[in-house]
This record gives sequence, C-alpha cells and structure tokens, in this order.
Amino acid sequence: MRFKTVCAVVAALVAAGVARGQWNASSLGGGFGDSAEPPPMTARLVPQQTHAAPGGRFHVAVDLQIDEGWGYSSHDPGRSEDTGVVPQSADLSVTAEGLEAGRILWPEDEPYGDGTRVYKNRTIVYVPLMVPADAEPGARTIRVTMHGQLCKDVCIPLRGPNAVAAETEIVVADAAADNPAWTDDAAIAQGLTDARPDDGTDDDATTRPVQAVDALSLGALPPVAPPSYPLIVALGGAVLAGLILNVMPCVLPIIPLRIYALVNLAGESRRRYVTLGLAFAGGIVLFFVGVAVANGALKLAAGRALNWSEHWQLPAVRAGLALLVVALAANLLGAFDIAVPSKVAAREGAGGRQGHAGAVGMGLMMAILATPCSAAFVLGILGWAQGQSLWLGTVAILLMGLGMAAPHALLTAFPKLVDKLPKPGRWMELLKQTMGFVLLPLALWLLWTLRAVPRGYGLWVSIYAALLAIGLWIGGRWVRPDVPALRKWGVRLVVAGVLVAAGYGMLSPPAAPDASAAAGTMARSTTQAFGGGGGNATTRQIPQALAGGDGSAATPARIAVARNAGRTVVVKFTADWCLECVVVDRRVYRTEQVKARLAEPDVLYLIGDVTNAGTPAAELLNRIRGAPPLTAIFPPRGDPIYLPGGISRDEFLAALDRAMTGG
Repeated sequence: MRFKTVCAVVAALVAAGVARGQWNASSLGGGFGDSAEPPPMTARLVPQQTHAAPGGRFHVAVDLQIDEGWGYSSHDPGRSEDTGVVPQSADLSVTAEGLEAGRILWPEDEPYGDGTRVYKNRTIVYVPLMVPADAEPGARTIRVTMHGQLCKDVCIPLRGPNAVAAETEIVVADAAADNPAWTDDAAIAQGLTDARPDDGTDDDATTRPVQAVDALSLGALPPVAPPSYPLIVALGGAVLAGLILNVMPCVLPIIPLRIYALVNLAGESRRRYVTLGLAFAGGIVLFFVGVAVANGALKLAAGRALNWSEHWQLPAVRAGLALLVVALAANLLGAFDIAVPSKVAAREGAGGRQGHAGAVGMGLMMAILATPCSAAFVLGILGWAQGQSLWLGTVAILLMGLGMAAPHALLTAFPKLVDKLPKPGRWMELLKQTMGFVLLPLALWLLWTLRAVPRGYGLWVSIYAALLAIGLWIGGRWVRPDVPALRKWGVRLVVAGVLVAAGYGMLSPPAAPDASAAAGTMARSTTQAFGGGGGNATTRQIPQALAGGDGSAATPARIAVARNAGRTVVVKFTADWCLECVVVDRRVYRTEQVKARLAEPDVLYLIGDVTNAGTPAAELLNRIRGAPPLTAIFPPRGDPIYLPGGISRDEFLAALDRAMTGG
C-alpha cells in the first residue's frame, strides 16, 4: 500500500516537472536560437552607398523579413487591452566603427488585435549615419542588433540565443558611390520617404547627428590597483587573512557541524581523531589549491588574474550550494542517514559516522562559503597576490589556505580533547538536529540571492529545494531497514528519478543577459542630445533615460554620457551575496552628508548590481578587475578613482572632492 502511495506521489511530481518545462518553453518564448527551426524574423543591412566621403551622410536600411502571423512589437506598442501589459518595444543598437549615428527612422506600424501595435511581414527601418570629416580611408563594419519581442501564440524576447542581428560594410573613400541594391529596390527608396523618428516628427535625423556609439563605451579603463605591501608583510598577512576567514559570518553555520563532529569522536581512537581533523583541514586547502590553479591558468591563457567573486555571479553556483545546504540540513534533522558500506565502515572505525571524504567535503564547503563575505583585508591580500608574478601569487594564495586550515590542523595535536567532551547520549541527537536548523537560514539566504535572476529562477530553485528535502525524507524514512532490498532500492530509485526529472525542468539557469546589447540600446537612446556631435552637451540636454540619478542602473553608456556633460559619476558596485556591501551601504551611502552630495546636480549616482554575471555592470566590473564592495568615481576628465572594500564616509567624501575639483 505504501509503495503504491509513493508511486502516486511520484506521478504527481513528474507531471509538475513536465508542466514546468512546458510553461518555460511556451509562455516565456522558449527560444529559436538553439532550435532546428529557422527564426520567425531575419534581418539584412542595405547601405545607401557603397563608398562614402568624409563629411558625408547616408542611410542604412535594416530590412526585416517577419514570418506570416508573427508581429514585431512597435517602437511605441501601446498597452494590451486584454492584460494591461505594455510589450517590450522595438529598438536597435548600432555599432559603426567611428561613424556617427542619428535618430532611428521607423515605418508605419499596424494593429495587432489586442490594442497593441506591431510590425508585420516586410518591415524596413533606417539608420542615418555620418562620416566624420577627418575619417581615414578604409572599410568600416556596421552592425545592427534588434531588440524587443516577437509574438504569435507566444512572445519571444530578442536576446541571448534569440538575438537578431546583421552586418554590412562601407568604404570611406574620396568620392561617394551609390549602392545599386538600394536604388534598384523601390520599397527601400520609398520607405525612407515615409519613415519618421520615434517622436513622429518630420525632422531628418541626419541634420542633427548624435555622438558616435563608440564614444559611449568608456574606452580603456585602468584596473583597480592592487595594494602595495612589503613582501614579508604580505605573506604574513596572507596567513592572517586565512585565519580571519574562520570567523566570517558566512562560515559560522559550519562551525557547529565541526564541533558536532568532534563530539561524535568521543570514545573512538586517537588516530581517527587526528586523521579526520587533517582531512577537514585538507578540504580547506584543496579549495585554495583550486583558486591558485585557476588564477595561474587565467594568467597564462588570458593574461588576467582570477576575480575572487566571479564564481558567486553564476546563479547555478549559488543554487547548487543552496541545494547542498538543504540536503545537509535534512540529514542533520533526521530525514535520512548516509549508509556507509560495511567494508568502508570497518576501515573507518566501527562507531564512526563521518568518513574522511565527508570531512574533506565539509572543509571544502567552509572555504567556499567564506568568499562572499570576506573582509576587506582578505581582498587586499588576494589583490596583492594577483598583481605579483605567477609563482609568488600562488604562494600567497596557498598561504591563505594554510592560514584558514591551521586551527583545524592544530586541533589534531591535542587528541586528549575528546576525553574532556561529554559522553554520548540523547543530548548529541538534539545537538545534531539543532545544527540542522542552524543551516536553514544559510540555505534561505542563498535562495534569496537568486530573486533577481530572470524568469522566476529563484522561485523554481526554492520549489525544487522543498522537493529535494521531501524526496530525501521519503527515500530515507519510508522504508524500514529490515524491508527487502528490492523494495527499498525500488522506492529510492523512483524518488531519484522524480528528482532528476524535476531538476531538469526547474534548475536550468536562464541565459545571461546580453551586456553589449544592453549597452548598445542605451547608446542608441541618445536621440536628443549632443548637438553637432562634438560632445559638448549640457546637463539639460541629456535624455532622461540616460540622466538616471537616484540609484539608476550603471552602464558604460550612461556613465559616458554624464561625463561628456561635465558630471562626476559615482558607481556603487554591490551584490546580494556580498554581506560587506551592506556594511558599506550603512556606513557611507545612507549617511545624510553623502546623500546630500549625491543629490548635487553635477553628480550622478549609479548602482552597479553585479549579483549575476552578464549584466552591463558585471562586465564593467570585470573590465576594471574589481570585486564588490567597490566604489568607482568617474570625473568628467581623467582616470576614475577606485575605493575598494570597507571604506568610511570621510574617505568617500574626500575622493569625491578630488574628482570634482581635479585635485
């Protein structure tokens, strides 16, 4: 009877997992970039000229072919009468290798049937371009990437694998030459006559060229300078930094587990006490060996050092750790026991529950969990190590690992400590269960950091975490130890199959956002600024979409536009998984003095949220080789000022004064 009940539960869970996969593929558009089916919209570029002269102006036609029945949301789509939702509007970004782009010209749109407006069938959009008077002769590549969404029975956002883009080439020469592909196509020639900018005016955008897209990329930026320490101080500091990691808030939930493991050794051999302690310390060192190897590989292959926080930007890493913590908490709360094969148990010791592999894994987890809330001093030592030669940087990283492992290895020198521990009894089971409850807030925090991942990824991981706990409980407690092995392993295999099926539908991370496309979109939206293209715009001329303020999202284009307008830009790089960022926010950004300075008209305050990889802020942070918490102050002219780690209010205000006065 119980086995039949399990099967019914399994069927329901499988149905839920399959339904989740179908919903993700249809309601959210699934994707056509990884499908054998051709995309419902394609693009080609037709330049008005094959050769353009310096100082000349021309258009590029973006010729879109949209499949029958599909609609490409208009640049002004309106609001759906059925759902009240405003669709993602059509937009495009242009990369033109030094050419200056004007205001995009759009054709007439059509009604879609729900109150919104779309483009259908063949649609031609026009990009005005101007060749600078001092342009050097030679070929120029022009690339256009479309943004927005395509809709039929479902809506597909044009990003990631679903991106639609096209390239063409034009040659800068002494004399202009018309393109026959333009003149021979009546639809392209007539379409330019009828197309209008996105505000519906008749103003020809080529009469007011905007600043080139290339100028909004910020250009080359200096990296965050590593701290400078004497060699002996740095290497000694690496050991001290490792010791500090043992008391970071992120690792505190692991400390009770370590204590419980020591208590569980009472009455066992001293040899086992020593070897398990060394295995735990070895797990810590193993993580830093991995860091050193990754750092060396990046330096040799890519010429850059490892970013201490890069792995935390990956949602899959945080989700995996959250599920691992949930499984560990379920084990401590008694949902299941880890059975050790008899031969292994004989080698490990008759009464031991934790093997050496488990001790190594626990030490490895402790080291991983220390990274998101590492103190500024730790980041300083690691930054110093990454700025040194390969061998010296490797030594410093390994010394940090040895420093973190040292207290646990030192415990092995005092095996008589187990004699002072209380005798095993009921209190040990209560302690074990208490440790399980201690781990639950850690799991909740890791799941909370996934809330900003698109498509409700954090919610689905949370649901799967609950299914995982239930599955472990069913597999561990629904069968008695004395039942036949076939029934026992049958139940467990069915549960494992359900968890695998549900995981396939729930745990696949969504594609990372296209940072370059997002930056290009921001660059394209400078449609009313920079008269004459000389970059002498005033603050009043900056479009509201780029002016930002009050903690708008940081992008290279937004920073560049504000700097060109003579403003000083303050970027606070932060992340949900960065606990020290909360400290900096309270000590600096929430103080009245700093709020007043950030509200000044010549200052633009932006937030660089690097919780997830692939965002414009994350790409910018990787360019300057920084890690949160980091404050970057960009003056109108000159190099930015970087303030890494746990800064004070006075340090911030002094740096802001230097940036604004040029001191």
